[in-house]
Amino acid sequence: MSMIHFPWTIKIMYGLISDNIPLFGTRRKSYLVIMGLVQFFSLSILFLIHDWSAWTVTMCMVTANMSGAFVMVVADAILCIQQVKDPK
Repeated sequence: MSMIHFPWTIKIMYGLISDNIPLFGTRRKSYLVIMGLVQFFSLSILFLIHDWSAWTVTMCMVTANMSGAFVMVVADAILCIQQVKDPK
């Protein structure tokens, strides 16, 4: 369980990556789309695989948690930027 939840402990790294390394011309939106797709595919593989080895399940869950944490960090950053633009 600790291995599956480890990606949530390094959320600061996701913020640093998305802020400093632009991908396809944008800093955050492209990461949001790519990590959303990664999460979708890792959970789809987990759903579709019938050979339930512990290694397969663990890697799919780690990948899904990593991309989910990345999406949360990027979405929070986008919300903060929008709040600064419109401080109503």
